[in-house]
Amino acid sequence: MRRITGLTFILASVFSSLLSGAAYATTPGEFLSAYVDQLGRQETLRTRIPQDLRNPSAGQLKDCSEAAIALAAALGNDAKALRTMTFQGDLAKIVPTLASLNETKAVQQLQYGALCSTMAKSPAGSKTYLQMAGAGPAVQAHIATTDRVIFQGMPLIAAAVLPPGSDIHNPKAHLTIKKAERNKLVTAIDKSFADAKKPLPTIVKENNNDFLLAAVAILRAFLADHKGSDEA
Repeated sequence: MRRITGLTFILASVFSSLLSGAAYATTPGEFLSAYVDQLGRQETLRTRIPQDLRNPSAGQLKDCSEAAIALAAALGNDAKALRTMTFQGDLAKIVPTLASLNETKAVQQLQYGALCSTMAKSPAGSKTYLQMAGAGPAVQAHIATTDRVIFQGMPLIAAAVLPPGSDIHNPKAHLTIKKAERNKLVTAIDKSFADAKKPLPTIVKENNNDFLLAAVAILRAFLADHKGSDEA
């Protein structure tokens, strides 16, 4: 009877832990892997969207509308995926913010896609066509503002794979993930952002033309500059 009682107590404790979500806490490495995958998928769609609507072809406008709608859907789904994760420490505050930024960008991409769609249906040079083309830069500026927040927060996001309390500026600090996992993340970034037309910047500045690419460059450099937990 004592054995059964003891076993019942253990099972009750485990069940309570599962209900609290502790057993399902997402590790920093798992988060970064998922986030890098999200950024890669978003970039594939983003490269199909023309940034300049002053003289686009009919094909570009059609592709712009379709890609912007698809990107908005991807951003919304990615935000939902981030919100399903459970974190401890700084990531518990950072990730919900990233999800909110994805949701904001989803709305902005829908706005941009609507401009392209309206232009595609309007005669070139017409009043409506020119109005939509003229509104493009403002929407792009809003998207850039959202990406700038991600850019500014990327050092903290990258530092999630450092031991708590580590100096993020210390290149000798070891990551909490192993070398193989770190290399896998770097390879995933290189594969997703290998477009020769828009390569990752080698010098990152606050006035970069593309804040999202600059943010990814920060993450890649951080991972490449730090050793894994299993390295000497």
